[in-house]
Amino acid sequence: MAKTKRNRVVPLTKTKKGKGFEKKDHFITKVQESIKQYTYTYLFRYKNLTTSPLQALRNYWEDSKFLLGKTRVMQVAFGKNEDDTFIENSHKLSGYLRGNTGLFFSNQIPDYVIEYLVNITL
Repeated sequence: MAKTKRNRVVPLTKTKKGKGFEKKDHFITKVQESIKQYTYTYLFRYKNLTTSPLQALRNYWEDSKFLLGKTRVMQVAFGKNEDDTFIENSHKLSGYLRGNTGLFFSNQIPDYVIEYLVNITL
């Protein structure tokens, strides 16, 4: 006769740990390395951003970097307040990270970047 499965004890020690924290830590280090590598950091807001326009931007700005991720994780990368700021005054950017916001890192002069992004139609 078959044993019943209702009263079986399931050991929880065999469960595997998720990789969520590792991914978040990797994203934080990627943002912080980009802050060190590039001269200028831009924040941009997007609405209904699909893959093809983003790929077109990435192809045009090959020497720059676009990063999209969770805003709370990006805030941790910049530092949420003056005490845990990554680089001097980087915590001030974390206040603007709300909603659908991405990061754009570049070494191009700001006038050229802003002129291009204002006149772009996707």
